[in-house]
Amino acid sequence: MDLNRGIFIFLLLPLTFKGHGQQLELGIKMYTGLAHSMGWEPGMNGASLNFDYLHGVSEELLLKGGLELGYTGWGSQGLLATGIRYGGINALDLEILNGMAFYQQGASYVFGTGASYTRTFFNEGKNRLLLSIGFRYIIQPAYSKYSSIYSYFDLPLQIRWGRKLNKNQT
Repeated sequence: MDLNRGIFIFLLLPLTFKGHGQQLELGIKMYTGLAHSMGWEPGMNGASLNFDYLHGVSEELLLKGGLELGYTGWGSQGLLATGIRYGGINALDLEILNGMAFYQQGASYVFGTGASYTRTFFNEGKNRLLLSIGFRYIIQPAYSKYSSIYSYFDLPLQIRWGRKLNKNQT
């Protein structure tokens, strides 16, 4: 199976299930930088588009998997996020990030972790609006060969639109 077909099937897979508590979220995230590997330096560090799939384990615990495409201080990158969301309208998101920074000479491995507070608005129907603020640490070890700035500690701000998938869910 070629890569494009695999990605297409991965993106359609959540739509085939009818389990309890399935949700899709699409959002924009901005990274307000607080520090990097050289020290404290506040400022904008980048932005990304995010697509997340959440699956309910219980009323308050959701498993989360997603894709993030964006840019940061070292350039464009694609990340796969896995994690959990705990809570209802006021929730805590924890995630681990793995991915690649894209360069003309060749891609380089990127990884990180993050935690955020998420507040849900307009939660009565299937559609809802979510706002998040949190902390994130991300590093690209191979970039240390080119620059002394190869890791960032950011304050991500995110706005997302969410949709519940189950027909019986309100």
